[in-house]
Parts: sequence; structure tokens; C-alpha cells
Amino acid sequence: MKTTEAQNLDPFAEQREKNKEIIKKLEEFLVKEISPKSLALAIRRYNFHIADAVMRDTDNQLIVKEHLRSPFYWLNDLAEILDPYIYEEDVRLDL
Repeated sequence: MKTTEAQNLDPFAEQREKNKEIIKKLEEFLVKEISPKSLALAIRRYNFHIADAVMRDTDNQLIVKEHLRSPFYWLNDLAEILDPYIYEEDVRLDL
């Protein structure tokens, strides 16, 4: 693969271009398929059910918990980006 002069000056140029395309596709998805608020709600519900299943799986035969740890946090972070709830200033969680 040949590198352009711009890529030699900016090693992240190619990734930046890919990111632009990803952002464009995400914008289209959030307009045509589901609203950000609805997607955030779906992610939160999904994560709740996954966490519930993991806690109930005492034999650890059905679920590989290590495979769920990072995606669980990433999905929560994505839900917060789409529709802030947990980290909003007016929401206080008494944990």
C-alpha cells in the first residue's frame, strides 16, 4: 500500500477519514432508524438484562463474563453520549 505525502506528515489522516465516514453513517442511522433517546433506552435495557443474566449464572456455564465486561461499559458510555442520564447534574444517585 502506497502512502501519500499527507499520510507521512499525519499518521492519523487515514483513520480520521474513516472516522468521518463512520460519523456520517451514524448520523444517518440515528435519523432513519432510531432516535438517540430510543437507542440509549434500548442499550440501557439490554445492559440491565445482561447484568441480570450474569448475576443469575452462578455455574458460569452459559456466559463468559470476561467477554462482557468491556462492552458493558462501552455501551453505557454510548448511552450517556446519546442521552445523558446518569451523569446529568440534576440527577443524584444515592449509591
